Amino acid sequence: MNVNLRGATKQVLDIMIEKGFAATQSEAIRLAVFWFGQNKLEENELAAKKMAKIHAQIKSGKHKVVSAKKAAKMYPELKKLS
Repeated sequence: MNVNLRGATKQVLDIMIEKGFAATQSEAIRLAVFWFGQNKLEENELAAKKMAKIHAQIKSGKHKVVSAKKAAKMYPELKKLS
């Protein structure tokens, strides 16, 4: 695969090589893709853990659930987002 890099992307690759994180542009690209994948996976895992914790709190009665109508009244600024 041939990739044409310019501007900021090229600068980032050059810095990765200059700082010794990678020996070649190909290696720098592989590292960047791997890092991105790891961070996204970690982000998804943390979100899943948080959802499981909230679900457990709801089941045990420690976390209150409100209707969408009541939430809209409690947080009117959310209407501005939609």
